[in-house]
Amino acid sequence: MGILSWLLACSDQGLVVQPPHLRVEPALVDFGTLPPGTSSLQTFTVTNDGPGRLSVDAIVLEGGSFTLPDLPPLGQLAPGESRTIDVAWTATDAAESALARVEVTGTNGALVPIVGAPLDTGDGATPLPEGDSVADGEVAIPPEGGLATGEFVLAGGVDLAFLLDTTQSMQSLVAAVADELDAIAVALAADDLDVRFGLATYEDYPVVPYGSPGVDLPFVLRSSITDDLASVRAALDAVVIHQGQDAPESTMEAIYQGLTGNGWDLGCDGRYDPREDVPPWAARPDDAFGGTAAGVGTGDPEGRGGFGFGPGRVPVILYATNYELRDADDPVRYGTPGGCPGDAGMTSVTAASRDLGARLVGVGVNVAERGHTITQMQALAERTGSMADLDGDGRVEPAALRWTGNSTAFRGEVVRGVREILGAMRWPVVELRVDDPAGLVRAATPTRWEDVRAGDRLAWRLDLRAVPADAEATIRVDLVAPTWAGHPEELLGTQSFVVRAGE
Repeated sequence: MGILSWLLACSDQGLVVQPPHLRVEPALVDFGTLPPGTSSLQTFTVTNDGPGRLSVDAIVLEGGSFTLPDLPPLGQLAPGESRTIDVAWTATDAAESALARVEVTGTNGALVPIVGAPLDTGDGATPLPEGDSVADGEVAIPPEGGLATGEFVLAGGVDLAFLLDTTQSMQSLVAAVADELDAIAVALAADDLDVRFGLATYEDYPVVPYGSPGVDLPFVLRSSITDDLASVRAALDAVVIHQGQDAPESTMEAIYQGLTGNGWDLGCDGRYDPREDVPPWAARPDDAFGGTAAGVGTGDPEGRGGFGFGPGRVPVILYATNYELRDADDPVRYGTPGGCPGDAGMTSVTAASRDLGARLVGVGVNVAERGHTITQMQALAERTGSMADLDGDGRVEPAALRWTGNSTAFRGEVVRGVREILGAMRWPVVELRVDDPAGLVRAATPTRWEDVRAGDRLAWRLDLRAVPADAEATIRVDLVAPTWAGHPEELLGTQSFVVRAGE
């Protein structure tokens, strides 16, 4: 993400502002199965669902044996105004489905998949099969071709990383996480959430006056993302509380490392020193040490960020501290040592969160309700789209919590925060993209969904040519949220399957 949703919220009023775009109803025009030689007419509407006027410059049909008999006039659509578009189709005697799409272009565009299937003329009565599911990773296609079907479930998997301040007076928080870890997992599973966990700690930069050299560090990975709760619990038991020097802690740097896994080099010499540097999650040529330092991550080799977040899962970092977040973007208020490739601030953390599609949940431990710590957490949540209805008033607000209670209360805050932040996730546009090196895909439908929310199930199907006997080919289907309103493109899920020759 995402995670992931693209929400712009007016935090003072709790209003959700959506981008101007054309809303299409229905999202798929399906003619069903018709006898050869018969015709049918279907319609769909495009509506200006945004606050300003939109221009419709062209309506173009691509592919298939469909027609657009009576196109509506082009031009401006006022807010709320709709146009109805007719699509006609005459079924042929070819025993394969017909697929096409209508593309509406202008100030903002829309793609409308069109599908129809004639009756199989072999016996005059049997329609084409619905297709083989790709869930098992393999599909057999008969010589005349066939359909492969799949489904994405958005936010079906959550990777929750605990990022804990372990300076003096934070022992109670560490104990609360340890006490409630199993109960948190059970409570989230009861919501049908597939949740895995990770753990990292931080104190401050190992430079006086920020922290103690050889003792404090701005980020320490304790457990990569895993479904093994016992290993996370063992990592919690091994945590040692350190003193630190001044009051603010390296929270911004810790979040940045958790999002990127780039590593941090205090001496800027390109050599990793375990007493003062942060190693990368995985060695890469572009990490802080030019790929010369061994990565510390475990688990999925394709894991992302500094915790090893899984592809297609929603990354959520729950970070907790009892004082202000040391911010390199605010040099008047905070000092930083100037490590390489740079010290993290609000801007770099925001960009890293958007690149990963992550959501950030701040927990202020024994801090003032209107203090600077909560203000920073709220600002970071707003910039990263980490919004949720935390107080139950029906409006979203920044995901910043305060905790002053016991372990049971901490469990409640965590479960509520994760549940609500996922409930607030939405994507204005989601696209299906197919990687088909063998050229087997004749058509895909649908290729686009609008106003998608966490938990939605997005079904798709591919019309495929058969592969030669004794041959096979691999197809990958990606679910992508394209760039919008400053948010980078986000991969929401991917499914790969092998196509073999069938009977």
